[in-house]
Amino acid sequence: MIRTLIADDEPLARRGLRARLYQAGGFEIVAECANGRDTLGAIAEHAPGLLFLDIEMPGLNGFDVLQALPASERPVTVFVTAYDHYALDAFRAHALDYLLKPIDDDRFEYVVERIRRIGETERLQRRVDDLLGEIGRRKQAEAPFLVSENGRLVVIRTEEIDWIEAAGDYVVFHVGERTHLLRETMTNLLRRLPTDRFLRIHRSTIVRTDRISRLLPKPNGEHVIVLHDGTHLNQSRTYADAVRAWKGV
Repeated sequence: MIRTLIADDEPLARRGLRARLYQAGGFEIVAECANGRDTLGAIAEHAPGLLFLDIEMPGLNGFDVLQALPASERPVTVFVTAYDHYALDAFRAHALDYLLKPIDDDRFEYVVERIRRIGETERLQRRVDDLLGEIGRRKQAEAPFLVSENGRLVVIRTEEIDWIEAAGDYVVFHVGERTHLLRETMTNLLRRLPTDRFLRIHRSTIVRTDRISRLLPKPNGEHVIVLHDGTHLNQSRTYADAVRAWKGV
């Protein structure tokens, strides 16, 4: 549904646009206004995506309304007016289109199709942006860690890590029988780890989930988490919900 605002000082004109939009389908009319100042207030309150805007209104006219809005806050605008001499000014104001009263049915359908094409393009762009963001997050999550040991850099890949523990201002990576120290906080570290493969089980412990062999329940609702290599790690009650979500219970 396209959130739509109608601004016209003529009640019959507003009613006619409302009826046409209901008949066309896919439009949610969030507000109707009869003057420019009310239109500005309604835009601030409802953040419509589409504005049908009369030009000659009391107080602020249609051009004043658009000029008062930052470019980033302007809805897609279709001017509706009885006067054709405003057409050039309307397009200079970056209006999508310009409807003359009385509104012609074919012309209105053409404008509606233009609006829908814009909506489809914006939805597609949002999906692309979301996918690119997810790819970026995954790439960041898969980025290896670099630690300095004895004057040389050691690369630690996430798939090598068994578990991680906090040690003051540092974290300790447990990789097989080896340990590696990195100056980092647990909170920042979690942002770099794939959330589908690492689980925080304690304020100071993160474990790679495919290294978990079994969970041993304790009477207080906590668990001892046993890894495949026999390592025993304590899960605190604070992270019980996270462990249950991982187990799917």
